[in-house]
Amino acid sequence: MAELLDDLIAAGDLPQMTPMRPLAVLAALDVGKEELARALIARWGAELRDDWSGDFVVPIWGLIAARLGAPDPEELYEILLPVADQLIVMGMGSAAWGSIRDVLAALAVRLGRAEEADEHRRAAIDTHRRLGLTYWEARSRS
Repeated sequence: MAELLDDLIAAGDLPQMTPMRPLAVLAALDVGKEELARALIARWGAELRDDWSGDFVVPIWGLIAARLGAPDPEELYEILLPVADQLIVMGMGSAAWGSIRDVLAALAVRLGRAEEADEHRRAAIDTHRRLGLTYWEARSRS
């Protein structure tokens, strides 16, 4: 991720590449640069898009909120709960990140809802196993 971080930030600065912004923030978190992640949110905002990219971007913001507490974890939990059984997919399948249940589990942990988190985690594992998504099943287990 460290090798991609600068490229993701540069892409996020382009007006036509706003879906890259949460990916850049998440990448910053993944390489241990929390201050940079917060600075990127301050620079770009954390728009919860209701357009073609929203099915992908909003869950990514959920992963960020679970780790940073921003954007609002409760708001993201409420937005994602009705689509809990969907997969995180960008466009026509150019990127896929497993079950939204994983995001809900992380948000529930952030919100202090351990029982809900465990229910979401188990549902994600079951979905990933049923679909043969072994990588995502392993991620859900961890």
